[in-house]
Amino acid sequence: MEWIGEWNAWLAGRLAGPEFGLQSALLLWAGGIVAALLPCVYPLYPITASILRERGGQSGWRSAAHPAAYYLGLSLVYGSFGVVAALSGGAFNEALRWPSVNLAIAVVIFLLGLSSMELLHLPFFRGFDGARAPGGLGGSLLFGAAAGLLSSPCVGPVVVTVLINLAAGAGAVSLSSTLGAAARMTIFGLGVGLPLFLTGVFGMRLPRSGRWMRWVQIALGLLVIYFAGTYYFKAMAAWRIETGPALAIAALSMLALAAGILLQRREIALHVRTLRSLPAGLVVLAAAVALHLSGWIGAPQPPQLPPERIGNLLWLRDRDQAFGQARESGRLLFVDFFAEWCSNCHAFQETVQENQALNQALQSAVLYKVDDRDPVFQSFQEDPRFPELLIGLPFFVIFDAEGNVLYQTTNYLASAEMIAHLKQNVAPPPSVERR
Repeated sequence: MEWIGEWNAWLAGRLAGPEFGLQSALLLWAGGIVAALLPCVYPLYPITASILRERGGQSGWRSAAHPAAYYLGLSLVYGSFGVVAALSGGAFNEALRWPSVNLAIAVVIFLLGLSSMELLHLPFFRGFDGARAPGGLGGSLLFGAAAGLLSSPCVGPVVVTVLINLAAGAGAVSLSSTLGAAARMTIFGLGVGLPLFLTGVFGMRLPRSGRWMRWVQIALGLLVIYFAGTYYFKAMAAWRIETGPALAIAALSMLALAAGILLQRREIALHVRTLRSLPAGLVVLAAAVALHLSGWIGAPQPPQLPPERIGNLLWLRDRDQAFGQARESGRLLFVDFFAEWCSNCHAFQETVQENQALNQALQSAVLYKVDDRDPVFQSFQEDPRFPELLIGLPFFVIFDAEGNVLYQTTNYLASAEMIAHLKQNVAPPPSVERR
């Protein structure tokens, strides 16, 4: 299942990685358009566009200006969500080192996925009545902004899921990271509001609503649940608990049933709340049983991050793979402890490409990169051999083929020392002082 790990890395990089290009923009824009096709919002676009055009008159530029102002307000609010996600990224990443936090996020996203498919009622996402918006273009702008405040019962959960992943990928707070997150969410918002923009500004006729919207809703809900699974298995891997997907889905389906009963309005009778929530629990449980019996899911697959190529060097991202490859090949293992917020970590990666002697020496070793957000990072922190990791980054370690420490340093400029140790093939005697 190596392709799953590669897909995870690609998707996470496009949604929230440090590189933001055309691929990321198109993916987020397309995701917003897909969210706009959900049955809880798509049929409302022609109605909303009609209301907005009437606010500016039946014809002329004013009738088109109000839908455009709505579109702008919607996109700006999504952009502000991105700013909030970027500002909370550093603290959020610190919290993601704890398995319990990953498990809690998995549960939240799972419930959001069921809500986006309307299998579970969450009272947090309510509609907005445009009749209450003030008049004028400013009123239409506020109308769009209010509509963007997670007001849709099936779009809101999708937005929250995107924001969680965006915050998880954010590093240290900086102007570039904040603007990047704002740009990502603004582009997503432009996709969500595109049908209304085309209808209200250009008068285009949208395809007729139909059963096809339900399939879009199911597909998008399953994608949200997929993200829940990634956080769930991160938590299980950190706890070293072997559990199959079928058991996880069955347990979460019971949780969905309980949440559906508890989160509905209290004035609704208990038996009515239970009946409304049964689809959420039973549908997912039945799917888990069917997939388990068919052999699609069962024995857990250990999560393995795909290798990362930087310049001409390939850095492994899985601990067992890195140490195993060093042991089998008899080569040294060079470990780079890295963090997005660490400027010297980035500086070392640039040095590796510019310093030909260091680059050539690294080519002879097995290379392993450990991000501070990886579940294994905490286990390295708890290792008494590496107290430096409790202070900060960067940090570099060279192991021999048997896993013995040959060299360690926090100095990213110590290229000469690194080259000298990379050229030796055996561990030094125990009497040699650790550097």
